[in-house]
Amino acid sequence: MIDTFLGAPREEDWRLYTPVIRAKASEWKALQLLTPGIRQRISPILEFVPDWDAPGAVTSVRKRRAPQTPHEYVARMLRHAVEATPHRTRSFIYFGLAGSAARWKGVDLWAEYEARVEPKTDVIPLADLSSIEGQPGLTRSVASRSQIGLRLRSEDIGPQSQRRIDTVLQLLGIPRQFVHVVVDLKDRPTSRSHEQVRSALEHSRAFASVVVLAGIFPLDLTQYQPGIASEPRLDWTTWWQGHCATPNGERLLALGDYTTQCAHYQPSPEVPGSVSLRYTVDDAVLIFRGRQSGSAGGLGHEQMHGHCRLLVNRPDYDGAAFSWGDHRIRCWTNPSNGTGNAVQWRTASITHHITHVVTQVHDPTGSSASARSWARGQETTPCV
Repeated sequence: MIDTFLGAPREEDWRLYTPVIRAKASEWKALQLLTPGIRQRISPILEFVPDWDAPGAVTSVRKRRAPQTPHEYVARMLRHAVEATPHRTRSFIYFGLAGSAARWKGVDLWAEYEARVEPKTDVIPLADLSSIEGQPGLTRSVASRSQIGLRLRSEDIGPQSQRRIDTVLQLLGIPRQFVHVVVDLKDRPTSRSHEQVRSALEHSRAFASVVVLAGIFPLDLTQYQPGIASEPRLDWTTWWQGHCATPNGERLLALGDYTTQCAHYQPSPEVPGSVSLRYTVDDAVLIFRGRQSGSAGGLGHEQMHGHCRLLVNRPDYDGAAFSWGDHRIRCWTNPSNGTGNAVQWRTASITHHITHVVTQVHDPTGSSASARSWARGQETTPCV
């Protein structure tokens, strides 16, 4: 496992990487499939996804597995959040996609969180700075846990930032040392520098953690032609430049990103997408784009075999021992191991991405080259 290469986790809070994980099947699976050492090195933001619809009538007498009511849908998400947060790790839970009031289909989301997630569990509430007032459920949750994450937008960073934060913390009755600040730049990673963030927070060292979050991936793959494309990782290169430029004695800010997903969430389209694979390398995300399965060209999921063969023969493939995703990519080169499906392809991309970013953050040069060299030298385990 890559944990052998990484060794024991280091204590500096800036090394704790914060990926955004949306509460969908592939993302939950990706968290489950991370190695223990990688999971210890991340503090994911678990975003509630308001995509549930009332189920239609069915004639089967078999018990339905999917949630039948909004309350069941929320309860399942909260249960998964607890399961995805092992002892001595932390996660943030965010309901902002459901609206500023954190109410969805008649459900008070923070009240459900308070009722279902025990305070001893480090599933920390994360709320937008601009929407905290008027949410009694959130206020109660913060009081019982003595922790909160504040999510600031790019436009929140300025001369009044600290005053606004202090007003909110006074309302919540919590000191700065128990507050995690997440500066979410969405798809504009260059809109605020590390220096601007530190200046806006004034006493940045007083906070429990400070994360700069951004993403670069487009909403869908329609802008790419079938073949291999490359999307530069401006979020990573901007963060790394800010990190390296931090003066001695100043707080080093942690990294967050949207993995291989778009920073602006939209529900998945009804029409199946193309047979495609996303793969993170040091300075870009590679897009192996195929055609829609069952399209006029007569192509199906077997296109994935070609994608994976092209990838594993590249010098920047990290090796089958690098992550679960990399192992599955190696397995999918062989038709006898099947092709996988859209959920598995997304899971593979996300487990690989998280593992790759962790190795970069823990490397003094910000490169995965040493980890890749180690992983490619390991014996390949059988495909099952």
